[in-house]
Amino acid sequence: MSRVLCVGNHPDAADMLVASDLLADHEIATCIGDIEAFGRLRHRAVDVIVINRGAAMADDLGLIRELSAIRPGVRFILLSSSATHEDLIAALRAHVFACFTAPFEVSSIIDMVRAALNVSEWRDGIEVVSGLPNWLTLKVSCRLVTAERLVRFMTEHQAALLAAEEA
Repeated sequence: MSRVLCVGNHPDAADMLVASDLLADHEIATCIGDIEAFGRLRHRAVDVIVINRGAAMADDLGLIRELSAIRPGVRFILLSSSATHEDLIAALRAHVFACFTAPFEVSSIIDMVRAALNVSEWRDGIEVVSGLPNWLTLKVSCRLVTAERLVRFMTEHQAALLAAEEA
């Protein structure tokens, strides 16, 4: 049985995953803070971690580095209130599986959690060659799951660009 850990102050993400029939055959656990997340990972392996702390994406990426040191190979999905071009490039470089910004589409998040649970080789799927402010160069593997992840990142990237232009 695959395991998903939801880390965050917002129980809505965990509630939507637990309520989903599509994830009924997976174990889903929740924890409120970072310290509890570290403790759980030290004692039990998980396959996917969904982070929804309501923090800046840069802070979440710091948490990911620390959690990855405890359990390398865990796939991370970030839920954030907003993201910038720089945040998304940093997430790609940190090998985050997927990012979502508010407002969240529950079905899309569940689909991405399922994809993360069902793939074994994913880490080298997307490589940032150049992440300049006005230019993005990626090396992308020819796998369906990588294409799905790339579409997710580009959707969030488009929203970040639109928000930056409106500001």
